[in-house]
Amino acid sequence: MSSASLLALNQELKRRFPQAAKKHYDFVDYNFKRQAEILADNRQYQWWLFTRRFGKSTTFAKKACGVAANRPNSKVLYLALTLQSAKGILWDAVEGELKREKVEFRSYENEGEFYLKNNSVIKFFGVDSNYKEMKKILGQAYDLVGIDESGSMTIDVENLIMQMIDPALIDRQGSLVMLGTAENIPATFYQKVTEGKHLDLPWSGHKGSTEESPYTGPAFKAKKEQLLKSNPLVVNASWFKAHYLNEWSSDDELIIIHFNQDINTAEKLPDFNDWIFGLGVDLGFNDDSSFSLNAISRKSPYLYTIKSFKTPGMDLTDVSNTIKKIYQEYPFTWLIIDGANKQGIEEMKNRHKLPIAPVAAEKQDKATFLRLMDDDYKQGKIKHIKGECRALETEQKSLVWIKDSNEEDPRCQNHANDSQLYIWRKMRNYFEAEVSEWKTPDQKMEEQFLKESQQAIEEREEMSLLF
Repeated sequence: MSSASLLALNQELKRRFPQAAKKHYDFVDYNFKRQAEILADNRQYQWWLFTRRFGKSTTFAKKACGVAANRPNSKVLYLALTLQSAKGILWDAVEGELKREKVEFRSYENEGEFYLKNNSVIKFFGVDSNYKEMKKILGQAYDLVGIDESGSMTIDVENLIMQMIDPALIDRQGSLVMLGTAENIPATFYQKVTEGKHLDLPWSGHKGSTEESPYTGPAFKAKKEQLLKSNPLVVNASWFKAHYLNEWSSDDELIIIHFNQDINTAEKLPDFNDWIFGLGVDLGFNDDSSFSLNAISRKSPYLYTIKSFKTPGMDLTDVSNTIKKIYQEYPFTWLIIDGANKQGIEEMKNRHKLPIAPVAAEKQDKATFLRLMDDDYKQGKIKHIKGECRALETEQKSLVWIKDSNEEDPRCQNHANDSQLYIWRKMRNYFEAEVSEWKTPDQKMEEQFLKESQQAIEEREEMSLLF
């Protein structure tokens, strides 16, 4: 239906049902045909993939206000990377739409909340919030949930949706919208959804270009043509594909760890009897705490990652109990823990009686060691036990450098990869040595003892010659 037809239909409804019309708020901009089509779509699970400046967020503001204003006691939740970014993107748009339609409301910007006179609520929230707060917010029932900046999210969005958001939609038969642009971060969940590769929910989508906007379209089109005229080969640039052609595109040179399913996985640990284990731990609370358990044997030139996982909302007691549980099954020789929280390490050591003394992780020259670890992945020297390292593999597929720098892109999750890096740095000197030269820690201690004993004997003999 054309925008003119939609406008005519709306006017006719108002004429025929003037009493009902007073109770219905219409936030649709009928001059923006593409936007009107999106707002007319009432399917439950949607994604909106458009280039920048199309008006995705404004479109969601209209949808959110329509639900809140026309359904008394409704609840709308808007998620972005942080509460600050959520408010920066949508606050003014929501406020403007409510004022334009003369909807009575109270707003609390610090808390990120709009309260409408009909008892409806529009709440803003950041996915960087601590786990307990997130569980509290997502433990409620919602009529509409929107996830903005979806192309930039590298948290476990699939887990967030399937375990927290989707159950929150059941009571009210609510709907979910993922919206964002095609970013140059590879293998995000949003890319999986928009490419039709996530089949657990009946997704439907809207994809298009800013050129379809009657407001920003002409300037966007002119800029795109200018870039193409200046350099026709710009079509090959990942940023141009993402921001002007609305295509998913990543720069392989920016990928930090080149995990390859074919050469970096193993069905199980080989049947050796001299395995030595090491555990790397990255501490977090608002962020995930991550654990990577690895094994080496003098009979193999490989480092095997037995399991790698991460859990949000863990305190030091939770972390300590997890370490002890792992130790019961795999009595590790090395325990390397994120050294940023030195007080926390001391508390775990003294109060929680860890099975072995933890060592603070080395963090100097992180970029150099990330590249060295990547070399081991490229050469197939690191093997993940199949099915046991999902969190680590998910991070590694998305983890990228900031272009022309030695810094990791802050949009990317790196907690599991950090825990892997900590223990890899400790164990690499063993598994990368020639098998014939490989020595266990006990063998090295014995060798050092014999060496020091021999030195002491020689020193005594030299002293006896003097007297």
